[in-house]
Amino acid sequence: MMDQVESARLPPVPRRVTLRLGAFGAESLRAQAERHGISMDELFAGAAQYYLALFDQARERASLQVPRLVRPPASGKSGSAGDLELRLDLVDSEWAALAGEAKRQQVPVEGLLEHALLLFLADMDAGRMAFRVLKRLK
Repeated sequence: MMDQVESARLPPVPRRVTLRLGAFGAESLRAQAERHGISMDELFAGAAQYYLALFDQARERASLQVPRLVRPPASGKSGSAGDLELRLDLVDSEWAALAGEAKRQQVPVEGLLEHALLLFLADMDAGRMAFRVLKRLK
């Protein structure tokens, strides 16, 4: 994966991603973003970067694996209370790393990102290292 110095020189590529978080996940995202004075998009970007950092440190960490739960296929339409369309700005190498990991785990990229976000929110709630990512976002 590209080092932070090199990736910091490249412009991020914005993409819209629809996440199916459920009402609890969506409300947790809103509450944490409000609590830290940042947008939900910024918090989502922090979650993606946090996941990539954890992945670099411990590829086989059990919590990095997307659970094999029965999930209805994404329809591309939002509508339920837990469906959110968020903007995610990442450099190409970060997008490629996420896409590669999603392929390795045989899940859609959106599913991997949903998991990354929920992992980030759980680690924030538990007082883990996620706060370091938030400091960089402010």
